[in-house]
Amino acid sequence: MILDIGCGTGELLEVLPRGIDYHGFDPSPRYIDAARARHPGHGTFECMDIADYHPTDGAPAADIVLAIGVLHHLDDDLAAKLLRTARDQQRPGARSVSLDGTLVDDQSAIGRALVLRDRGQNIRAPGAYTSLAHEAFERVDTHIRSDLLRIPYTHCILECTRL
Repeated sequence: MILDIGCGTGELLEVLPRGIDYHGFDPSPRYIDAARARHPGHGTFECMDIADYHPTDGAPAADIVLAIGVLHHLDDDLAAKLLRTARDQQRPGARSVSLDGTLVDDQSAIGRALVLRDRGQNIRAPGAYTSLAHEAFERVDTHIRSDLLRIPYTHCILECTRL
């Protein structure tokens, strides 16, 4: 099962194999309505905030938990809660993956300017993202990528494993 925290309009479901057990939630009613309309009969979508997330009884543990472009919108307390929720919802050995804009020392001026123009008010350096993740996970692998978009932009990818 894939749990997509902050799923938005469900774009990721389009690139996943048909029939995959997918559950997404997002606090935006407009996004959830769009996701349901975009993917009728594929996946489940719920409108809720991370602070309100509680899986239904008997829900399977997640094989993968995704939080793509979410952590930089959350203050440290809420980001830590999201990461604890991700850990609690996944089976041992499963992974949580996040991807967020980040600030690094050797970043190009254009790349830094683009990251800072993001709507997220909590853009962090990679070490700060990693420290938050270590509060919830035993293993955290941090990857910095500047080649994922056609424009100069730096991402911090956290691959967090529940042991």
